[in-house]
Amino acid sequence: MNESKKKSLISVRKAITSLKKIESMIENDEYCWEIIVQNMAAIWLIKSSNNKLIEAFLENCETHDSPEEKKAEIVKLFQLSHK
Repeated sequence: MNESKKKSLISVRKAITSLKKIESMIENDEYCWEIIVQNMAAIWLIKSSNNKLIEAFLENCETHDSPEEKKAEIVKLFQLSHK
């Protein structure tokens, strides 16, 4: 596993922990602002993980596609990551 994927995995694990905390906060009817802050942190961690996976793809994931197909994949990734 390359370094980008390792960093992505760390972010996913942290996001899972955050989501469990958010679930508990909602169940305990905690103050909405605190839940929102935790939710935003989880979203940031997921985005961070995704960025690291995109890095890994661009750096290391070999494909058997032609250069045009590879370029189309990269454009598609860019479009998906900016929705």
